[in-house]
Amino acid sequence: MAASFSRDPGNVWSNPELTCQHVDPQVTLPKGQTAFYEVKILLFRGTLEDALDKALHERPLLKESETSK
Repeated sequence: MAASFSRDPGNVWSNPELTCQHVDPQVTLPKGQTAFYEVKILLFRGTLEDALDKALHERPLLKESETSK
């Protein structure tokens, strides 16, 4: 099982033909600043339900997006 998630994804999609996943963040970034955004990818033996359980458990533990100068 492969699953990707983030705290607040702006755009989530997959492409089964190319076996890719995207959890695209939408972070406001003022000019001259940098941003931090955490995305997690799970790879394990299990079911889709197992992936959902893991993501729901771990999602609140991810850092919120941050910006700094």
